[in-house]
Amino acid sequence: MNQARDKKTGEIIDAESLKHLFEDGLSEYECIDEKCRIKLLPCSFKPSNKIRPYFKSLGLENHRQTCKFSEYLKLLEKAKNRPFTEFELEDMPFPTKLKKVKLNDGNDTTFKTNIIGNEEPGKGGLRSKASGEFIEILNKSKVVASISPIVDFYIKCPYNRHMEIEIEDVKKMYMYWFKRIEKPLVTGNYKGQCIFFGRLHTNKEKIIETEETLEITLFESEDWEKSDKDKPAKQINPFIISINKALISKNKVSRIKNEIDYAIEEKIEAFKSKVVDKKKHAFIFFLGEAPTKNEPYKFKVIDGYLVARYTQIFQTKQ
Repeated sequence: MNQARDKKTGEIIDAESLKHLFEDGLSEYECIDEKCRIKLLPCSFKPSNKIRPYFKSLGLENHRQTCKFSEYLKLLEKAKNRPFTEFELEDMPFPTKLKKVKLNDGNDTTFKTNIIGNEEPGKGGLRSKASGEFIEILNKSKVVASISPIVDFYIKCPYNRHMEIEIEDVKKMYMYWFKRIEKPLVTGNYKGQCIFFGRLHTNKEKIIETEETLEITLFESEDWEKSDKDKPAKQINPFIISINKALISKNKVSRIKNEIDYAIEEKIEAFKSKVVDKKKHAFIFFLGEAPTKNEPYKFKVIDGYLVARYTQIFQTKQ
């Protein structure tokens, strides 16, 4: 599992954050479903571990039959081949809103579960069902403070990208929030704020860090310069992702670098093992601002909202 609840604080922790939490001492963790709460163990969180961190249950202990979160994760693995039915979506905890949370340095992994919609049942996507003397609320929405679960829903659910999500006080379908970075510049027609994504180089020299910024050069560029046999081709006007380190915590900078390392290492390991899927790439996803006329090839990340995945991107299906 990629998420768990801290038993001491009640906060929801992304597994990717375990490496920098490990430095200050890990807590005890449990399933995030209120009706499940089985104990979960953090795994692969030490700096020497190359595998992406994750949580697992103890021994033969299984999630409760009523655990909606574990059922949701199982459904996600099937979603690339078929759409979710209305019944499945009825009470599914997929992300419906990204909410910024002011956090202390190093405590930037929180996200909250809530119900979004009007107070009156049946409006704004919130449905209710009368049951005797009480109202049972269906379709509980999830408010998240990380784009990680948002990206996972987009990647794994090509048939359900018509579902809406609210980001920066703007509500629109998943398919319209995500924008792939492509060449040439005119093809992209980049405007405003989106969750942009593009391919990473496996060469980590393409990641440049200074005291002020962290800049990642993408594989996508305006063009490639033809080269001799003995020399590698060079990019012409490559797209660059820029992060202002002064606007985010040191731990978030560390988490971002770990995220990028995971995706690159996963691609390298797949190549070494000769289990290479040509449709899979190391992708970087970030909530960002489109390039400007003065800097037409540079994207700026908003508040450190960035994750990376070694994955295949399926076309949106309707």
